[in-house]
Amino acid sequence: MKGKVVAITGANAGIGFYTAKALLEKGAAIVMFCRNLEKAENAKQKLITDTGNDKVKTIQADMASFASIEKACKTFLSEYDKLDVLVNNAGVMRTQFALSEDGIEQTLAINHYAYFLMCYYLMPALKKAENARIVNVASRAHEGVEMDVDSLNEKSHFNFRKQYKLSKLANVLFTYKLAELLKDSSITVNCLDPGLVKTDLGKKAGSKLIAWAWSLFTLTGISPEKGAKTSVYLASSEEVENTTGKYFEECQACESSELTYDKQLQDALWEKTTRDTGKGRWGV
Repeated sequence: MKGKVVAITGANAGIGFYTAKALLEKGAAIVMFCRNLEKAENAKQKLITDTGNDKVKTIQADMASFASIEKACKTFLSEYDKLDVLVNNAGVMRTQFALSEDGIEQTLAINHYAYFLMCYYLMPALKKAENARIVNVASRAHEGVEMDVDSLNEKSHFNFRKQYKLSKLANVLFTYKLAELLKDSSITVNCLDPGLVKTDLGKKAGSKLIAWAWSLFTLTGISPEKGAKTSVYLASSEEVENTTGKYFEECQACESSELTYDKQLQDALWEKTTRDTGKGRWGV
């Protein structure tokens, strides 16, 4: 990974932090896109101390804000000529319905729309890299849910468990659609399930009861360091250099839910996302 530039969202803690650490140890330069710049700078110093690699930069980015993502990506593009790997990792699970400043339900805004916009704005840099990779952190939580794209942002349809599952379903649908659009390029797009990981996802949901339940649920889970392994594999392994449009678990390609292969649903989600963001011209 020496000479490679890797951008990771939500890299100051959990799976994102250990993804950054492992790739730094392999010699990559890491750009951390994080909402809280103070926490990001603290994580940056720890990464440098732990790895001895000082090629780490932080960029402030609120993944719930279209404008913030655009500004952060413009900052990246002003400083870097290319991007070898983009790891869309940041994620949340909101227990209460709330809209972002752009009118998008916040779980969906951060877990899906941010993935879409990071890819959109950083596409010029990805195109300039040799065999660039996009890695989307999804989840097996995408199973067992149906999607009506027209009701994704409606309060009357909101259930926090279902909304999180829908956001993870969106990750897989988006991965497959973007991989198809980029099939004639050298850019690969894959997604993954990190496994049941002991992270602070549920603890940050905004409810003490949910935080307690999350702690019990993840009691038998793996560490964030182990949870990062598939992300690191997809970002760096030569074995998947030419692999695209796949879903991975434990560093192995496997089948996602049947619904994720529905091309009409892939298209419907893509069309809605482009309408909501105003980003319909990708040039791919």
